[in-house]
Amino acid sequence: EALNGRLRELSGILSAASKETEEANLLILRLEAAPRPAPKEEKKKGGAAPKPTSTPTAEYTFQKDGRYLLLFSSGGNGHQILALDDAEGAFPYGAFQFINLTGKDVELRYPDRKVALRSNARTVVKNPAADHQYALAEIHTKADDGYEVGHVHRSLQQPNVRSLVFLLPIPDEPHAIRSKTIEDRRPAEPAGAK
Repeated sequence: EALNGRLRELSGILSAASKETEEANLLILRLEAAPRPAPKEEKKKGGAAPKPTSTPTAEYTFQKDGRYLLLFSSGGNGHQILALDDAEGAFPYGAFQFINLTGKDVELRYPDRKVALRSNARTVVKNPAADHQYALAEIHTKADDGYEVGHVHRSLQQPNVRSLVFLLPIPDEPHAIRSKTIEDRRPAEPAGAK
């Protein structure tokens, strides 16, 4: 009974601490969201301007004006921004853009064609299926004696959707691949725009 009593007492303490932590987190969020007063222009003895309090986690310098798709990632080498050219016709709706992040060369094999895709490269592929039909593509990884099936990608052809397909390695399985897809649907035309 003494142990059960002590357990109830500790549960109460834990519950109170959890509630206090929750309230502290809410207070921190409110403080971070509150508008901050403008910093006073104070000059130091050397006359230098105050240093910024934060630095960007990643930067990208655009080489030319245009439309871009920006992909943000973080990994072993820090945060990165990859800018994909999104000029008219570069990645049209109804197409798939495969990005090979497997570390190996691969081949996309549709029944009527093959598309080679080197490591860390990308390619835009028009799905061979008719609109609103499915297509299968075998994705083969390069092996010592040719290519081996690493993944079968089943996709629905949608004329108003374009898809980014990231091809990723599966640890401890040298030829297996997994895929992650992001879809972008064409924005609806404003009413009366015809």
